[in-house]
Amino acid sequence: MKCQNHEKKNAIGTCVDCGGPFCADCTVKAGRKNRCKECASEQIKEHQSNKKSSDQPNIVVTQQTTNHSNSDSHKLRGSGFWLCFWIIVFWPIAIVYYFMRRWS
Repeated sequence: MKCQNHEKKNAIGTCVDCGGPFCADCTVKAGRKNRCKECASEQIKEHQSNKKSSDQPNIVVTQQTTNHSNSDSHKLRGSGFWLCFWIIVFWPIAIVYYFMRRWS
């Protein structure tokens, strides 16, 4: 397959936009895609026109809400911690004290 612009050169690939075969001199590589110079210049013009129209910053305002209901307000906070604390710390002391009193 020969280049669309150079009849003596072999094409290395096709343009992803127009589909024409082009040689290495006529292609522009954008990432993994090959484009001919004309399609690449059109893409650049489109990108620049889109950039000019989007010079204004995009601001998104959201409202954060919480799911705390008033019915949970009567619950004591941290009661599980204090229960475990009393069981781990004072229960063994109470058992030791009880057996010491009985053995004497």
